[in-house]
Amino acid sequence: MQSDNYVPNISGWKFDKLTGEFEINSAKISVGGLSDQPQTITVTAGEWAASDLPASAIEHYAFIGAEIFKIPAEYRESAQLTTQDESYDPGFADIRTTLTYQRPETADEAKSRASAARLPEYSIKKQGDTLTFLYDGVPRIVLGKLDKPDLPFAVEGEQVILTQALIDAGKFSPVWGVRTTTNAAGQTVLAGVGVGLGCMCEGGYTGTPDDKAEKAEVKIDCTVDASKALDQISKLISTTELAQSIESLKVRIEHEHSSRVCADDTLSCRISAVEAGLNSLRAKQ
Repeated sequence: MQSDNYVPNISGWKFDKLTGEFEINSAKISVGGLSDQPQTITVTAGEWAASDLPASAIEHYAFIGAEIFKIPAEYRESAQLTTQDESYDPGFADIRTTLTYQRPETADEAKSRASAARLPEYSIKKQGDTLTFLYDGVPRIVLGKLDKPDLPFAVEGEQVILTQALIDAGKFSPVWGVRTTTNAAGQTVLAGVGVGLGCMCEGGYTGTPDDKAEKAEVKIDCTVDASKALDQISKLISTTELAQSIESLKVRIEHEHSSRVCADDTLSCRISAVEAGLNSLRAKQ
């Protein structure tokens, strides 16, 4: 549902009951508004300081009468004279007389007023999980993507924090083993990792019957604490899928850190722009 005067990013409001998205456009929150049809307005025909008006009563009457006759005849009956003290500094009197009358707006005046009403200072718009704050139609603050999946890690300063899900996914089975072999160059390389089935930490063998006599087996004691087990693994693994995964994670962490720094700089620039805009508005007021 939406208001009758809804224009995207310009005026009125809109609310989507299915998605919860909403948009509000208004210089101030208010109920109702002036019609687009011509309204009765007050026009100032003249304004004078007390020192500018004739001191003589007859001359004063003649002067005001001449100014009244300058008003169109059909609006002359609404003419009013008001006197107001606009003295703001002690010792300096400023008594002013104002001549006004009332008339309907012209078509151009009504159109100009309606157009001005469609240019709100502030606008709030929600699309999906993105909330945008606009000023004079320009996005100033964007908050969103609240449904974006959590990253497996977070970088805070010099500290990297891993999520529990990532830690759980990286755990080895309680029963696992590593088998090595010697290549043609006489180097000891990783031949396979057994997980759960025929694990060497239980004395089992993970190779095939044909190469059992040729391949050297290395048993890992799974009863030791995690730090000692990792030390044993690091001595056996040179280039493995695990090492590649760790290297990939390192690259992702470095990229995330760089992205966070750029995002922080961008946010700082936006905040500075908003503050500068607000200061400019305050100065104009």
